[in-house]
Amino acid sequence: MRTVGTFADVYKQAREYNNGVDVSDIPSDPVVRLESDGQWMIESRTEPCERETVIEVSLDDFQAYWYYCFDRNYIPTEQDVADYVKFVEETGNE
Repeated sequence: MRTVGTFADVYKQAREYNNGVDVSDIPSDPVVRLESDGQWMIESRTEPCERETVIEVSLDDFQAYWYYCFDRNYIPTEQDVADYVKFVEETGNE
C-alpha cells in the first residue's frame, strides 16, 4: 500500500507500522520520499518517482529517527520536519 500526503500522514502511517498495525500493507522494500512538490510518501523503492525526489530514506531509518516521538499525541512541528530534512541532506542518508 502506498501512503501519499503531508508529513503528518506519512508520520502517522510509519508510527502505525512501527506499532504493528496494518503490517500486511507495508510495501516491499519501503522508503519514505519527499518529492519536489512537497508531497511525502511511503512506497516501495521499486516504484518510479513521479517528480524530482528531494530526499529518500528507508522506512527503517525514518522510524529509527522518529522512534522516541511515536507517542500517540505527538506530531512533529514544521521546525522538527525542517530539521529532519536538513539532517537527511547533511548526512547523505538517502
